[in-house]
Amino acid sequence: MMPDPRPQPPNSPTPIDTRLPAGYRRPLSRRLTQLRQLRQQQKQRVRLWISLLSVGLLFLVTAVSIRLWGATGSMERRRDRHQGPLSSDSDRSRQRYKPFTDTYVDELVPEVRALLDTIAFAEGTQDDLGYRTLFTFSTFNSYSDHPRRLRCASSGGRRLCSDAAGRYQIISSTFDMVAQRLNLDDFSPKSQDLAAVELIRLRGGLSKIEAGDFDGAIWAIRREWASLPGAGYGQPEANRNDLERIYQQRLEHYQSLDPVQERVPVVQDQYRP
Repeated sequence: MMPDPRPQPPNSPTPIDTRLPAGYRRPLSRRLTQLRQLRQQQKQRVRLWISLLSVGLLFLVTAVSIRLWGATGSMERRRDRHQGPLSSDSDRSRQRYKPFTDTYVDELVPEVRALLDTIAFAEGTQDDLGYRTLFTFSTFNSYSDHPRRLRCASSGGRRLCSDAAGRYQIISSTFDMVAQRLNLDDFSPKSQDLAAVELIRLRGGLSKIEAGDFDGAIWAIRREWASLPGAGYGQPEANRNDLERIYQQRLEHYQSLDPVQERVPVVQDQYRP
């Protein structure tokens, strides 16, 4: 660069280049630096508290879950000790077409015994395990009282829960009512038969089946057993023609046992309320 040939004024200051080099950053003030450090420390404390709260909440949920699980298991064990353990037969396949077991009470007229078998067929409990069957087809061992064990199952996308038990799948509150009327003191097969007959009578089906009116009897008792056609409880219902076929087969079976058997009261006097 050539020097300026023009004369310069005396004592003229040398020009200074005020442009900053590329990438240069002005230093922060001390106060701003302190504020930034304080903010960073606060963020670290917040992260630490969030981590501690997360761990504590997870521990609390785990502890509550374990406690509830233990309490449920303890209650179930106490019930099982009182009522007898579940049988290992709970995994046994249950079907409506298994062989029939006769009613325990044999003093009933053939028509009533056949109707009881028909109800058991609809409930899937007509076999040798029927008198010991819970809802969902697990079994119990003690006849000292109604098992009163709530069981749940899914049907048609709905979750159904019931403590129904026995050959006629009677719920505990219904059995308590009938047991008081008939002075029943256990849940034996005999008590189950008598309770079912009383329920049929209360629904108005007893006189109909004694008169040979199968359809009238089924219609009268349909609201007592959810598996009967027309019950309307949203559970699987048995086919009417299948039930009539079973009824006729069981009626012939009982009539063949003693063709000249004298008719006796359906519920003996000592069991009447």
